[in-house]
Amino acid sequence: LNDKILQQRVSLDNPDIIAEVKYCLQEEFVVTLGDFLQRRTGIGSGEGKGLDCVKKVALVFKDHFGWSEIQMKKAIEEYKKEVKELYTLR
Repeated sequence: LNDKILQQRVSLDNPDIIAEVKYCLQEEFVVTLGDFLQRRTGIGSGEGKGLDCVKKVALVFKDHFGWSEIQMKKAIEEYKKEVKELYTLR
């Protein structure tokens, strides 16, 4: 990923940038979208719960892990399920 991409904000609602995603993957051994969006940043607990930027984050994960398109889509669906479970009243 080039410097211009790394400086982009992950979400318009949060100050976090793509470089933070890459850092967490390399240095903090994040392996799921939920781990990054819900636990490493405030994105997952914010207004959009990270749903507005999950694909952007997933693309960085895809590049890092060498995921296929199918693996990336599965990870996105798993994150959406996690959000639904976390924020649905029972």
